[in-house]
Amino acid sequence: MLDKLNLDHIAINVKENMDEAYKLFSELGFTLTPRGYHTLGSINHSMVFKNDYLELIGTPKGKPIKRPELKKAEIGINGLVFKSDNIKKTYQHLINMKLSNFPPRYFSRPVEINGIEREAKFETVSIKDNIFKAGRIYFCNHLTPNLVWIPQYKSHKNNVLGITEITIIDSNPLLVLENIDKISNRIKIDKQENLITVKTDDIKISLYDKKSFKDRYKNFGEEINLRKEMFGSLTFKISSFLFLRKINQINFHNLFKFEDKNKIQILLKDYNLILEFIKI
Repeated sequence: MLDKLNLDHIAINVKENMDEAYKLFSELGFTLTPRGYHTLGSINHSMVFKNDYLELIGTPKGKPIKRPELKKAEIGINGLVFKSDNIKKTYQHLINMKLSNFPPRYFSRPVEINGIEREAKFETVSIKDNIFKAGRIYFCNHLTPNLVWIPQYKSHKNNVLGITEITIIDSNPLLVLENIDKISNRIKIDKQENLITVKTDDIKISLYDKKSFKDRYKNFGEEINLRKEMFGSLTFKISSFLFLRKINQINFHNLFKFEDKNKIQILLKDYNLILEFIKI
């Protein structure tokens, strides 16, 4: 078994809509890194926090798509990524658990710091597509973490400090739980009537069926367009609501907002996901 299970990042697949996604997340108060160009053919922007980050990933508009896993994936959250400090060891564990059949891959992207171009380098290994129907789950080893967690990008106008929860919608949450348990036994499980929560070392994974998820986010009514299997929402810890309280409906982005004293929830209908902000 893996001796630890820590969140590395969450990826949102925006397909060819990177310009629009960049504008939206900037308006939501996130500081985004400059556009990155992976050697695999994808493009990205990241929103980095202390220990994890949120990534917008997509493909250049009007050009052939070189990453089939992004081409076939639905728009929205499509990557739950855990840390690995030894990708070969992680891969061997996944093989032993019959969770992977693709060897690790290596890629990079240029990063410019103080006018000097350097290479951010990564190793990843993925869990097989048919294990988690909601989307991709994989591991990433950062060979150059200082070129991702760049201090000047860690401060955000919306006062977000990090990611605390991701939700998975599946018609069989118990099967999802069984497969998570194969990844690592360093998890705490809480089973309730309509919800299963899995706590890793630093993030909560909440497992719902479609109906139970809609019950949680009932304030959005029928505006939520759900599939039977998908990643549904992200929850962030935040130090102040001051910036987000000022955000009204952004019609261009098809945004819906709910807020009360303890939380703010924003439905990004164009990306089929909910962002939830809770003050610590």
